[in-house]
Amino acid sequence: MRNLALMWVLAGLAVVGIAYGDGKDGGFATEMVFVEGGTFMMGCTVEQGGDCVGGEKPARSVAVGDFYIGKTEVTQGLWASFAILTVRRGG
Repeated sequence: MRNLALMWVLAGLAVVGIAYGDGKDGGFATEMVFVEGGTFMMGCTVEQGGDCVGGEKPARSVAVGDFYIGKTEVTQGLWASFAILTVRRGG
């Protein structure tokens, strides 16, 4: 039964153009975009007044390194397919 479910999932992924495995270390292959790192102010600023809560104060400078992120969002369907293929359990 699991093999049949796996075949349906893989067929569905092929239809929407998502590939399982990248030929190197496995996993879902999806288009990634590069985001250059930098610094930004994180937290609540004086201009926001009373819209601040708890750990949002004080505003502080945060540095983030370069990273890649998926060009499109991960849909619930894609996550479900990934979960089945990698034996993830809800919890």
